[in-house]
Amino acid sequence: MIVLAYLLSGLSLLMGVLLIMPQPKFPASFWLLIPKLPAGAFSPYWAVIGALGALIGAISTAYLAV
Repeated sequence: MIVLAYLLSGLSLLMGVLLIMPQPKFPASFWLLIPKLPAGAFSPYWAVIGALGALIGAISTAYLAV
């Protein structure tokens, strides 16, 4: 359960960082656009996944996941 808590919380954190990251110039912008689109489209789901990871982390005393 601790691994699941870390996985869910880390994935939610990564997608949240992608949302607030500024768009770089041309060569990197195309490759960064690919993960930014699902991060924005599924942002409500990422929030629920992060909350679920925090809840599992709190229950299984993995406080780094919280």
